[in-house]
Amino acid sequence: MPDVLSVAAEVLDAVGALVVTKEEDGWRVGAVHGLAGVEVGEFHSDESAPTLAFVYRMREPSFVGDVDTAATVGREQGERMGHRSFITYPVLYRDQVVAAVSFMHEGRAYAQSTRSVRSSLASRT
Repeated sequence: MPDVLSVAAEVLDAVGALVVTKEEDGWRVGAVHGLAGVEVGEFHSDESAPTLAFVYRMREPSFVGDVDTAATVGREQGERMGHRSFITYPVLYRDQVVAAVSFMHEGRAYAQSTRSVRSSLASRT
């Protein structure tokens, strides 16, 4: 999985990527690429990862272009993990969210043109 994540991160101009699987009371990190301080096996509750909770509830991608200007969903998570922009895609199996894949960018917000490309991609996923 890390090789797939590294290629996907490169394509999306992301510095990191994360795959989490849904558990009854939260999310477990299954794979990580390029994110210091995040480890496979780590657990996150829905309360500590509001973007994942949103993706699970809405069953659609969530894009945060800049945590400084974002609504509450994502801001705390981004600040805690040290990234500024991210997009999270739900992974559906038999119409249920079983996992999520996130791509992060650190240090600066995605440019407006990059946001529209990723938003377009998210709407087709």
